[in-house]
Amino acid sequence: MKHHATNAKSVTGIRWLVAILFVCLVSAGQVFAQELTVTGTVTDQTGAPIPGANILIKGTTTGAVSDANGKYSIKADGNATLTISFVGFINQEVNIESRSIIDFKLEQESLSVDELVVVGYGVQRKSDLTGSVVSVKAEEIEKSKSSNLGQILQGRASGVSVTTNTGTPGSTPSIRIRGFSTVNNSDPVYVVDGLQVDDISFLNPSDIESMEILKDASACAIYGSRGSNGVVLITTKRGSKGKMQISIDATQGVSKVWRKMNMLNASQWGMLNNEAKINAGLSPSASLVDYQSLGEGTNWFDEITQVGSNKNINIGISGASENTNYFMSIGNTKEKGIVKKSDYQRTSLRLNSTSNLKKWLTIGENLTLEKDITHRVNEEDEWNAVIIEALAIDPVTAVRDTDGNFIGSEFVDMRNPVAQIDRTHNDDITTIIVGNVFAEIKPFKSLVFKSNLGIDYNDNNSNNFSPAYEIFSEPGQAEPSVSRNYAQSKTWSLYNTLTFSKEYGDHSISAMLGNEAMNKYEEYFGTSVTNLLSNNPDQAFIDNGNASAAISNGLMGELLMLSYFGRVNYSYANKYLVTASIRRDGASNFGINNRWGNFPSFSLGWNLHKESFMSNLSFINQLKLRGGYGVNGNNKIGNYPYISLASKGYGYVFGNTVLDGSAFPSGKNQDIKWESNSSTNIGFDLGLLDNSINMTFDYYVKNTTGMLVEKPTPSHVGLETQAWVNAGKVKNNGIDFDFSYKKKTGSLSYQIGFNLNYNQNELVTLDGAKTLWGTGLRDGDFITYAEVGQPLIQFRGYKTDGLFQTWDEVNAHVDSNGDLLQPNAAPGDIKYKVDPNDPDKLYLGSIGCPLPKITYGISGKLEYKMFDLSFQFQGVYGNDIFNGTMVYSERPDASHNMDAQMLNRWTGEGTTNDAHNPRMNAADANNNWFSDRFVEDGSYVRLKDFQIGFTLPNSLATKIKIQSLRFFIGGTNLLTFTKYSGFDPDVSYGVYGNLDYGLDRGRYPQSRTFFTGISLTF
Repeated sequence: MKHHATNAKSVTGIRWLVAILFVCLVSAGQVFAQELTVTGTVTDQTGAPIPGANILIKGTTTGAVSDANGKYSIKADGNATLTISFVGFINQEVNIESRSIIDFKLEQESLSVDELVVVGYGVQRKSDLTGSVVSVKAEEIEKSKSSNLGQILQGRASGVSVTTNTGTPGSTPSIRIRGFSTVNNSDPVYVVDGLQVDDISFLNPSDIESMEILKDASACAIYGSRGSNGVVLITTKRGSKGKMQISIDATQGVSKVWRKMNMLNASQWGMLNNEAKINAGLSPSASLVDYQSLGEGTNWFDEITQVGSNKNINIGISGASENTNYFMSIGNTKEKGIVKKSDYQRTSLRLNSTSNLKKWLTIGENLTLEKDITHRVNEEDEWNAVIIEALAIDPVTAVRDTDGNFIGSEFVDMRNPVAQIDRTHNDDITTIIVGNVFAEIKPFKSLVFKSNLGIDYNDNNSNNFSPAYEIFSEPGQAEPSVSRNYAQSKTWSLYNTLTFSKEYGDHSISAMLGNEAMNKYEEYFGTSVTNLLSNNPDQAFIDNGNASAAISNGLMGELLMLSYFGRVNYSYANKYLVTASIRRDGASNFGINNRWGNFPSFSLGWNLHKESFMSNLSFINQLKLRGGYGVNGNNKIGNYPYISLASKGYGYVFGNTVLDGSAFPSGKNQDIKWESNSSTNIGFDLGLLDNSINMTFDYYVKNTTGMLVEKPTPSHVGLETQAWVNAGKVKNNGIDFDFSYKKKTGSLSYQIGFNLNYNQNELVTLDGAKTLWGTGLRDGDFITYAEVGQPLIQFRGYKTDGLFQTWDEVNAHVDSNGDLLQPNAAPGDIKYKVDPNDPDKLYLGSIGCPLPKITYGISGKLEYKMFDLSFQFQGVYGNDIFNGTMVYSERPDASHNMDAQMLNRWTGEGTTNDAHNPRMNAADANNNWFSDRFVEDGSYVRLKDFQIGFTLPNSLATKIKIQSLRFFIGGTNLLTFTKYSGFDPDVSYGVYGNLDYGLDRGRYPQSRTFFTGISLTF
């Protein structure tokens, strides 16, 4: 018994010992690993909260979920590690290190291969794409504070070339995808929330969620006849689940001329004017004899320019309930231009919403209302363009006389540009309504029917008033005049799609059928009248003028299109991908024989990284090979090219009376058909090191056949407008390359991006013809043209060979018969080269090409704690510019003001043999021919966007009851590196279309802008 009692005591003692040891161990553990309650907020890069994010204690199943405001709370040991994840964002791990507040700022997986990408009439996973598609996300768009969406695209996507037509406030740039395929309209088709529109200048960039650019025909063929020049798909913002969110983005900045021409002052111009007249055997102007006393004179460019300004404010409201999401915004933009009396104001309102009425029924709408008011100066007409006038008018003339009245020049035939700006009024008021309503019916899990009805309405009123005033030394406009122009376009469209999607084991298939109908109606009416009763612009009404002298004109047109289309996507084990589509379009602007066209495409993809033999290459996260072929069309040639249109205003004599009559001045072609564009594309997508490195490469060949051109007709036929014909083939081939690298180390994250396009262009045939003429300047022959065997657009002119130094050189420049090739030349004049194929004439042919060989962009982003920095460079290489401003500013006859570099001129044999400018001669008939003297290298690289920001820490933001607050400063067009001597190397074209490309007409220059602003979310 004692033995048992002893054992029992021993066991009890052991139990107590174990209990005591356990308590000690637990106590010690609590000393070294005190349990904490960790709280914080989960946000995205913009500071917006992320509800539903998963926060886990690493190595356990203990976790928490962020609430509607992004806040979370979790109990964990002080030395534990938290992991956080949310769909579409990069996972993060953070050591607690005894902290009680830890905020997470998640980075979006913008380069994720499983990201959903918008394609024509649907969406696809990026990993399933077989065509060439590039995306631009909201974050990139928001970093640029340009008010124009087209400008934001510049340099951000390979194969996408954006050039500026003019720096006028509110202007729209031109966008070209993979080169010029035609001499006609080469604009891509724009699709906003499923609705095809002609222009995207109405869009507020702050409303954009993403942009996808379809570049090859296999991706674009689903848009058939409208997709030959590429497709830009734009998706606007919608609300996300959680409480209502209000965001305010406001910027204010100033704009300045980034480059000025160095023109002669009054004394210098007086000296050269005298010299020019003396060399021509004329007497100098009496008022210029004492030219040294004239001083600086008038700097006309400074007189017409000013410091501009811009203000932008955008307010967005978004949110979502269980069944409805919404996004509303209002934006206002005000821009005061760098040229006086030029400004632009845009007010926009957007409303997007989607509601799930039933499990099987979803409805929604997207609506934009906008009003634009533009005050502009004349720049289209070179005879009256204020920029050219400011460069060409002499600096001796004052702006006003001693009584304050505007005066004209006694020396040059140019208007007083300050008077023109002050006296004339050019105003545009535009109202835009763009919207669509849609419904989705899902009768079965795998079947979706969608119907989308949209409208694109544009109403423009243009008012132009010009009072009576002096422009030269003689009265230039004796009577005040006014014109009123009204234009309206209205497009209705309806499309229906039926989409079937199903997975059968490793097999995944998606099939879509659809049809679309479109009706576009346009009308225009304009009238002008002179001899108004008053010079007061407030009384400039049509009925206040001479009714008998009123001129009125107008037109209307209608385009109808009907389409049927389908697409099939097939995937096996997410490795082998097949996409095929076809579209059949019918258009009313072709004759009955060729009204319909078929546009098929086929493409393949292989996700090579998913093969078992690639499993050991763990650093390769994605390797996809792609290839495709497709056909698109182009019908952008007007509404009635297949019939002759009657016009009034043609007089004829009947007896002794002249009567008004009608005529058919336009040509017709009933056999005209679609311009066809076929494209082959092969490429690959590569992701390395957890997708921190991403590369995309594409090689393409794009052929345009049956190019639509206006066929020249002999003048005796009596046609004012030529007939359209299908003539010619254009070839583009090249490569697209995109590269990005991103890295995060502690609180520091950074990424760099690079994109490049190399393109070769050739006009292969022109159906029997060799040349197609383009455009020129106001006082000369054609400068641009197209020639078989050359790039589509060329500059035409003479080739220079220095200056004649002696009469012996002039007399030795003869043809095979001994006749002078330049009979009006003298020493100091330009010598032009002989045609190598014909020694009896001077060379007159190609002297340059405006099409760039390479376009590229470089972007970067750096973030450290609360600070961020971003930049965007863009550039072009291998293009020429015909400097049209030099034609006016470097005339050696001194009939206009000149660039100061004309001081380096030839002044005599043996003294200035190294001068590259000819002698001054008021009777010059030799030195201002269109030649390679005016052709310059147009290559450039520009710091397009730069921005530095500071975001308020979340802990402080929470205290003042807001979600996020960011301050930023930045600029656009801050630096430009170029050899071009003109205002701006970013030269596009004017009102004359593609064959005017690269011809610098001295239009409104771009500005350098500095801005500051805030982004607030609560």
